[in-house]
Amino acid sequence: SEKTLELLSLCLDSGYRVEDALRAINCIMLSATDGEQYATVDLCICDLWQKHASLYKLGACPSVLISGGSIRTLQSSALPLGILPEIEAASHTFAVADGDMLIQFSDGITDALGGLHALEGQISLLARDKLQKSPETVCTALMSAAMRRCGGVPPDDMTILCTRFKNSKK
Repeated sequence: SEKTLELLSLCLDSGYRVEDALRAINCIMLSATDGEQYATVDLCICDLWQKHASLYKLGACPSVLISGGSIRTLQSSALPLGILPEIEAASHTFAVADGDMLIQFSDGITDALGGLHALEGQISLLARDKLQKSPETVCTALMSAAMRRCGGVPPDDMTILCTRFKNSKK
């Protein structure tokens, strides 16, 4: 995963389109590991001036977008990088407004909370009073709920990333 991230960063910094970068990395991984290793991708590219974002997912857990008081799940059935010669990353492009939040998480969080439906319920509860707070507060609340539910012993790696979009023209 670390090498995949390094390669992805290098490709994107060099001007590759996201889709081309992902295809190139997939080829590199297949040639180096013969399909024995894989890497999930959950990549969000934001353009705050144009007020839109694109989320690319390969083998990653669903993400949750909270926008204008509604909660939307963004998911993909695409396999991770490094498994098949041809890849088709699922991408979700969406408008972002000041205060919208994207929550990305690993399967360890979903599993600890009892599945995606339970996680969405937890986020709905948070949406009532905590989403106007900092992304750190939301991450801490979700992680605390997951740790309580799994008895303090993580069943897998547990990662949460909360991104709050801010108006860049202020």
